Amino acid sequence: MGVLRLVVLGPPEAFHDGSRLTFALRKAQALLLYLAVEGGMHSRSKLAAFLWPDSEPHDARTALRNALALLHTLLTDSDSSASPRFRLPYLQSRALLAAWEGHREQAIGHLREAAGLAADMGLPAEQWQIQAALGTLYEAGGEPAQAHTAWAKASRIIGGLAEGIKDEALRARFLAGPQIHPVLQQAQGEASPVSQDQAEPSGR
Repeated sequence: MGVLRLVVLGPPEAFHDGSRLTFALRKAQALLLYLAVEGGMHSRSKLAAFLWPDSEPHDARTALRNALALLHTLLTDSDSSASPRFRLPYLQSRALLAAWEGHREQAIGHLREAAGLAADMGLPAEQWQIQAALGTLYEAGGEPAQAHTAWAKASRIIGGLAEGIKDEALRARFLAGPQIHPVLQQAQGEASPVSQDQAEPSGR
């Protein structure tokens, strides 16, 4: 049982069950706060480059893995009693770590839970990213039907977001975006699989 609370105004802090968390790696705290504030799902290469911009790619990804492992240890007791908005980045980090270590079913389980939370909280931006990530994992596991279903859900959510953009030029730019367009193509069965590096978060 655990409640996670993050403080982002002033010096950043994280509390678990009322106790202030101490991070052996400062970048682990930065990762948790970044995921909480930014929302959505992010590729491992993007996170590694963002947090370790001066490191070689291999070294940055190793450092990211260590940071994710530390978050796993610190938050291992977190559960549904935690604030849903803060549980999303926790599930994202768990999914990233599980996928990285080859535990596909665990990663899928974390993403499914995250999808449910995002749907309950009405966060469509997180929803479509989670469904896209699920599609990637299903595709990698040789489950094309499941992958297509996930990508189709992501496409429908994206369509709903696009409908809310009244300016046609902005709507077209949104749909042609580098993260959006590949997902729409996957839903239509026209493109190569979304990059497996995209570990990332929705709808059920």
